[in-house]
Amino acid sequence: MKRRCLGCHALILSGSYCKGCNPRRGSTRSWRQIRAGVLFRDAYICAVCGAGAAEVDHVVPLGRGGSDEPANLRSLCRACHHAAH
Repeated sequence: MKRRCLGCHALILSGSYCKGCNPRRGSTRSWRQIRAGVLFRDAYICAVCGAGAAEVDHVVPLGRGGSDEPANLRSLCRACHHAAH
């Protein structure tokens, strides 16, 4: 299903931004710091099943108006993160 880029409103096939407007190109230092802080805050425990967590998930996805603020992030194990998507 085609959708509109959140930056320039061009039609795209996947994601929230077209290649020209993508504000997050790969992992940045600030994202790695936020991610590490969220995992530490949650004691490396999955918010869904209680197993060990190694991934961080957006509660409200960026494409739906979410942000990278820690309040919008939760720690998940790999299985729960992939089941959520």
